[in-house]
Amino acid sequence: MSNNLNNFFNPKSIAVIGASGKKEKLGYAILKNILDYNYRGKVYSVNLKRKKILGLKTYPSVLYIKDKIDLAVVAI
Repeated sequence: MSNNLNNFFNPKSIAVIGASGKKEKLGYAILKNILDYNYRGKVYSVNLKRKKILGLKTYPSVLYIKDKIDLAVVAI
């Protein structure tokens, strides 16, 4: 596999931008599936209005995440 695609297929960290606490929203489903399927890397939820979603600290912007993000999923 190309090193250029390694972060996409084997990310060590994922940020879900547009994570939601509302079950009917795509941002909720994506975040919940990542957590339910035992992803072993770091997971960050990004939502401007929420402090926590599904037990995870939520950041108002990716700019507040100090760690390196390998993969960002945008669900807005």
